Amino acid sequence: MCCHFISSNFIPLENTLWLARGLFQILRTRWLIPRVSFLTGFICLKIQRTEGEHFVVLLKALQDKDFAGIIFCRIREDAERKMRMSGYNGLDKDLLIIRGKGVFATMFARGTTIFHFDDHWRRLLESCGGAHIATSSLPPKNSVLATIAVSLWNKGFSRSAIRLIVTGGKTRDGKHSAGSPMVLPPMITRMPKPTNTPLKLQLRYGGRRRPEIKMIGPYADCMLDLEEAESEGYDDVLYYENVGGVGGGFDAMTETTCANIFYVLRDTILVTPQSGVLQGVTRDIILRLAVSSGIFKRVLELPKVFSNMLPDCIEAFRSSSISGIVPIRSIGPYKFQTGNDTKTQIVCKLYADHVNQYFKDRGA
Repeated sequence: MCCHFISSNFIPLENTLWLARGLFQILRTRWLIPRVSFLTGFICLKIQRTEGEHFVVLLKALQDKDFAGIIFCRIREDAERKMRMSGYNGLDKDLLIIRGKGVFATMFARGTTIFHFDDHWRRLLESCGGAHIATSSLPPKNSVLATIAVSLWNKGFSRSAIRLIVTGGKTRDGKHSAGSPMVLPPMITRMPKPTNTPLKLQLRYGGRRRPEIKMIGPYADCMLDLEEAESEGYDDVLYYENVGGVGGGFDAMTETTCANIFYVLRDTILVTPQSGVLQGVTRDIILRLAVSSGIFKRVLELPKVFSNMLPDCIEAFRSSSISGIVPIRSIGPYKFQTGNDTKTQIVCKLYADHVNQYFKDRGA
């Protein structure tokens, strides 16, 4: 009853923090052991209502570090039980290890605030559906979010890269899933330093067969292509596919090994392919910013982007969640403009401002 009262919309967050501290002082002096679960219930309720943001604010505002540690231990215990996070037990019978079947999402955070977590979670579930991985037994989004927040807190990085993996599930015959897919413990690393060094791309036939699904196995081929391209002096690979006579005999360019690609044409038109690519979260943000800013005459998602467009292309850039926006100096024999006085740099600033504002609005 008291727990419900604390999380009421009628109680300002500042008062909630004050009341939470007061309650803890009572619990710590008299009923700490039997009542810790009650206080943890309050925190978990806040997660469900606000998708973790007030949870993060609350922990930052508490000056009693012992209190934060107790809450974290209890949340970790609860969330890990829900997420079946008892290490990596059982993976030897999982399709992730046996066949490379599993999906993943990559995202980044500042402190314990994750950038566009809802969008990444939605796309992760879409990848599960495309890979025929049942989602009914997966833990709820808020449990996943709480566990990631705990891992971020424990790592202590100011800026982190996060990889979240859903396995293909256990198998009896080594081919078909018998259910029980797992959400593995989040992989947290320090966010790599951004680079603005223009890239040299190699054109290569191929790519992932089902690019709309962020499935683990197919990326192994991409990494082999990347290693070969790097040995030949390139920074990345731009894939193309043969589409017969659809494009007048020209090949359709899709994506790089791990990122989406955009082209700036001479008449100030921004173009990116719509099919044959992963619908990246960063890609979607860039498209919205490009439209709302008005810096381009037109912003086009074309069903196919053909190689005969490259002579009319004056700039190009690559986008992904971890590396952000990186300019491209050449694709095969075609060279592009780079530097400060380019549309690419304007888009970089628009995106950086969006990222900074996102975290500022959430107190990160």
